[in-house]
Amino acid sequence: MGVIYTMERHHQLLHLWRDQGVAPRRIVHLDFHCDMRGMLIDRRAGLAHRIRDRFPDVDQGNFLVHAVLEDHVAGIRWVHDDPGGRVHDIGTVKFESDLTALPHRLALALGGAKGTPLDYEVVRSGEWDGLREGEHLDIDWDHFACTEYPLESIQDRIEAFWRTRGPAIPDQAYISYSPEYSHPSRHLFAGFVRDMADRFESNVVELAPPDTGSGPNRRPISAYLPSPLYRRARRAYHRTARILKQRGVF
Repeated sequence: MGVIYTMERHHQLLHLWRDQGVAPRRIVHLDFHCDMRGMLIDRRAGLAHRIRDRFPDVDQGNFLVHAVLEDHVAGIRWVHDDPGGRVHDIGTVKFESDLTALPHRLALALGGAKGTPLDYEVVRSGEWDGLREGEHLDIDWDHFACTEYPLESIQDRIEAFWRTRGPAIPDQAYISYSPEYSHPSRHLFAGFVRDMADRFESNVVELAPPDTGSGPNRRPISAYLPSPLYRRARRAYHRTARILKQRGVF
C-alpha cells in the first residue's frame, strides 16, 4: 500500500526526503511554479548547475534545487497549466539557451563545474501523458487553485487531472496546500486528498507544520524602502519580467 504525504508548504518535502535517506527519485511535478530558483539546466547535456541565488536557503521556491544536488531527485517532469510555467514564474529555473544564462555559463566554464546529472522535461497540462511507472507524484495545490485562476475553475482542473493521470499508481505521492499561492479552498483540498487515497489505495500521512520561528535570517528589500515605494517597485519589476518572458527573453 502506498503513502500520500500532505503538507502546508512545499519545502517540507525536502525534509521528508532527507529523513528517508538518499534514494534518487523520478517525480512528476504538477505545479504553477518550478520550485527551482537558482538552478541552470543544460538540457542538451542532461546536467544541472547551481547558480547565484539571492536567497540560497531552502524555501518553497528552490527546495527542488537542494533535492537534486543532494541526490534525492534524479528526474523531474514539470507539468504546468497556462497561465503557469516559466513565463509566469519570476524566480524561475534557467535553461542553457536563455540570454540571462550566458554570464552563469561563462562562470561555470571558467570554474570547471561538472554539474549534476538530471533528466528534466517541461510539459503543458494538455500534453501530459499521465503518470509513468516508477514516478512519484508531487502536487502543489496551486496547480489547481492558483490565485491566477478563477476560483470556480478548480473542480474542472481536478477532473481534467483524473482523466489524464493514467493507470500507474505511485508508491509515494505528495501534495502541498501552499496558502500563499492558492485560493482559500481547504475543503476542496481535503476532498481531493481523500479521493487520492481511495483511488490509489494509499494511507495519508500529514507532515508536521513548518517551524516558522527557525527560518533563514533575511533582511528583505522592503526594510530599506518605504512601503508604498516598495510595492510600486515590486509591481513594476514583476510586470517588466513577465513582458520580457512573454517575448522569449529569459
